[in-house]
Amino acid sequence: MLLTGLMAHSPHIVVASTRRSWSREEKRAIIAEVRETRTTVSAVARRHGLHPSLLFRWRRVGRCGRLLKTLARVTLLIPDAG
Repeated sequence: MLLTGLMAHSPHIVVASTRRSWSREEKRAIIAEVRETRTTVSAVARRHGLHPSLLFRWRRVGRCGRLLKTLARVTLLIPDAG
């Protein structure tokens, strides 16, 4: 594909340091803020400079992790089929 016009001469600038990383403790504190206050997820996300979908994902992953840990501790009694 041949690029013509403005796109052919425009350099693409990539900034590698724009992605932030959050420690587990920071994520837990932000999620706790949603649980402990009567604020919406979107408001808490804005306050911390996050996209709301990221905060929803952190909550979902946290719930799944707790569920898996709980299931790992549960002993299942399965009746014998015979």
